[in-house]
Amino acid sequence: SPEKVGIANVFVSWTLESNVEKTLDTLEDYCITNNMPLNSTYFWVCDYVINQKNVENDLKYLEDCIKAAGHTVAIIEEWQDPKILARSYCILELHATQQHGIKFEIAMNKDERTSFKEALLKDFDSIQSSLSKVNISTAECRKRSEQDRILNIIKD
Repeated sequence: SPEKVGIANVFVSWTLESNVEKTLDTLEDYCITNNMPLNSTYFWVCDYVINQKNVENDLKYLEDCIKAAGHTVAIIEEWQDPKILARSYCILELHATQQHGIKFEIAMNKDERTSFKEALLKDFDSIQSSLSKVNISTAECRKRSEQDRILNIIKD
């Protein structure tokens, strides 16, 4: 309905392998936990706005979309093995967020957040180990040509 559509003010970085229902629950919980109004928080979910069959044409606008939203939320489904840090497009999104000083936050579902908080107190090394595995040169991408383009963007 029209009241549920608006100009995106949060860019969502997530993997295509993510469960959509879980992702939506995580975003709703994220809004509630952070006192963000559900009726005026609009998410940019690139998988639904960028042509996934011909990414090349739309990829040039990705950075502009991130800047326009002014806020990036990365969804981490399993903090022990964050798939988002192994996907080229997600790393590109996080890179653009960092390059432009965009507000950045992480969202997890309730159970994952509880596990993460427990590890913060009892096993910080496991968090450091799992969240420091980013390697853009070994990250996954559907097409080699897209991976090469992403590598070039990040190296520049």
